[in-house]
Amino acid sequence: MNEPEDGMIIRDTFELSDFVNWLRRSTRDRICILVSERKNGQPLIPIKHIRSAVNGRALVVELPNHLQSTSRTMLDTVNPYLGASRIFPPGDSWCTDFTLVPFIQPQLTEDEYLRQISDCIDAIERPRVARTEPAEDSSPSEETSLADVRVREDMKWYLIDETHVDECVGSILSMNRDIPVILVSKSPWYSKPFIDVEALAEAVGDGAIIFEIKDEATSRLLYDKLPHWARAYHGAVRFIPFDAMDANGAGTKLCRIRGVAESKQTVEELVDRVNEDLSSSEYDSYGLDESETDEDSGKNRGVANTESVGTEDSDSGKTDSASAVPKKKQERSCGFWKQVAHTNASATKATGDMVEAYVKMILEGDVPYVQIPGEMKFRKVNVAGLTREVAEAFVNAGYEPEPGEGRMYPSDWILCAGQHVRGWLDGPDGFILDADWVAAQQALRHYTSGKIVAGVVTFVCDDMFKLMLYPGIGDNPPVEVTIQRADFLSGTHIAPDTDLRPVLHKGQAIAVKIISRERRDILPDDEWLCALPSQNETEVVEEPPSLLPDGPSWLWINPKLIATIPHKGKENKQSGGSNPFAYMPFMRSKQTLTAVPFKDLLESTATLASAHETMRTLYEQLADSQQRNEKLEQENKRLNGKNQKLREQSKGAAKMLDDTNPITSFEGHFDTLQEELDWMIRAQSLLQFTTAERAKRPLDDWSYGPNFFDSLRECEHGNMSHASLIRTMVFVLMGNEATQKGLQQHRLREGRGGDDADRLDEEGNVIYRVTVHGQYRLHYTRDAVNHVKFLSVNTHDELLR
Repeated sequence: MNEPEDGMIIRDTFELSDFVNWLRRSTRDRICILVSERKNGQPLIPIKHIRSAVNGRALVVELPNHLQSTSRTMLDTVNPYLGASRIFPPGDSWCTDFTLVPFIQPQLTEDEYLRQISDCIDAIERPRVARTEPAEDSSPSEETSLADVRVREDMKWYLIDETHVDECVGSILSMNRDIPVILVSKSPWYSKPFIDVEALAEAVGDGAIIFEIKDEATSRLLYDKLPHWARAYHGAVRFIPFDAMDANGAGTKLCRIRGVAESKQTVEELVDRVNEDLSSSEYDSYGLDESETDEDSGKNRGVANTESVGTEDSDSGKTDSASAVPKKKQERSCGFWKQVAHTNASATKATGDMVEAYVKMILEGDVPYVQIPGEMKFRKVNVAGLTREVAEAFVNAGYEPEPGEGRMYPSDWILCAGQHVRGWLDGPDGFILDADWVAAQQALRHYTSGKIVAGVVTFVCDDMFKLMLYPGIGDNPPVEVTIQRADFLSGTHIAPDTDLRPVLHKGQAIAVKIISRERRDILPDDEWLCALPSQNETEVVEEPPSLLPDGPSWLWINPKLIATIPHKGKENKQSGGSNPFAYMPFMRSKQTLTAVPFKDLLESTATLASAHETMRTLYEQLADSQQRNEKLEQENKRLNGKNQKLREQSKGAAKMLDDTNPITSFEGHFDTLQEELDWMIRAQSLLQFTTAERAKRPLDDWSYGPNFFDSLRECEHGNMSHASLIRTMVFVLMGNEATQKGLQQHRLREGRGGDDADRLDEEGNVIYRVTVHGQYRLHYTRDAVNHVKFLSVNTHDELLR
């Protein structure tokens, strides 16, 4: 969308979407006032008056009420409503900091409303004017660059002064930075930072950018311009991850240093944090993304990126800012295994003779330890390279099991306690694990005819799917079986034309029965014939093979469903895991394509004819679902009418019961209302309960609260049944109120929330409420000796005070 017209009223969701996209542009240079409407459909002040007041300094746009729900989704907490206005500053900085968008409240008078709008525009324009004012110095100004303050050419270490504060802030707050930043402050009373910055720079190398604050004046400027989670002061050091802007400051760490003596320890901590942050980065090395749009490029040039600092043109001496944009492999938000697959892990060079060891434990944070026979100590194993290979195989197959009890870390898919491994010594405390991946021929040797085995679905269409029985890791190719629908459903009572797509999906772990297996010279060339297991074959499945010798199963299956394998001689003690038989009930029930994600449907249609057939089937299923839904609505309407008649009959029966109650004829024959109630309660107990029941559970003692009879008289002016009240009081005095469903006994609370405290009377007893009939409720208390006090009779909405 181009710049909207001043005074525009947004008409529909399409215009709203275009308008919000324009608001989010980094190249937008106009202030925009978004005015909402009151309940009467009119803004608090007509937008023509607002336009006249701002005099062209900002665009004024009106947001109608019928688009409020959509705008709330698009604009989140900066969405104006009920006559309020929002003032959006130029650019897109407000997208990450909602505090930059002023809120003009609708409770103000017209003059105050317009004055606040003018003041907010002045506040927004003031720093812009300051940035554009020419410097007092008559000499030609030179564009500042972080390259000017680079301490050493072989390091990303910069000494920030007052003139380079903006470049430093831009780099820290850049959305495109893919390595962490370390901001080093200096104590006001010392000439140098407490931390050894040179040692830190040598330790982290190119893995992080180091900004050293030169003096106190620079520190104050940075403090004012940086968000609270990015500040460093009084000698402390701030670690800022590469994705801090995406996570709103999550993961940042302020390392406080009390003196030079703590420098070495702080350097080690920062190096660990840098390595951890780099392992989660999902970016290639620096370079310009050729698919980037001009608009995005303009946005990135507006933010200083640290890599451009060291890339100077030898002819012009200018920094090449284009090289600062990193290439994205994928979106930042990804699954557990996608993160592991993109871990930046390099293999450690192995030297010396190979030794044997046993896995002892895997600590929190995915840190395995092994023990070599004859040694008392445990050695730490770096498995990042191995788990990355496993993750790549999983992601390629679409298999992404979530970590859980029993398997919390990637190492749990290749290592387990007690496992025998081989490798090399790595210093005094380390161990390099040998990547001795089990060959598929060896792993699947026991997969023979008649066995129930599990695998991962890697592709599915209407009449065929592919099942991976073993992933391809290292030099081993994956073992995939193509299973035709006719073979899979042969011998079952399932319709032979059943569409497989609503039941199976990529990445799903399922169990199949091997009917036959013809071996070839190369395992991937083996011919497999697999079928759906029968209903009496859904108890156990062969344990999937391990990736490393004597390790855990590569496919995480619930151990209760794994058959004992005699040659392994041990049980899988892990809990959790998937159920490979879970899909079978859905296979035997009617399913439709409406449950299949649209992306999966597209992937399952390889030809135009297949796509046409899929669309035709989907249309027929939708039409059938609509017809069945209409029939259900008609049946529901019929049942609602029947229920209404039954309710009316029930009310008539209750009224007849009240009219024929013999005690109602004694109303008005007593001196006081209390005497009448007491007599009627005892008489009703004779009618409701037998002699044996009354002997076993006599009536509790009772009394009345000071406001009971006043509330009773108020209710009797309505349509409350006196006989229903007496029956309810008898149930309470017999202790049966909790077991009578119609009474709906519950405690009265201080408020309407379920977590509010119980309401108590003056003596500390809980106040209960039961239903009399309709809207009328009886309130009472019961003390420790079962003495009941009736407090009031009210309608349901009247809260007892």
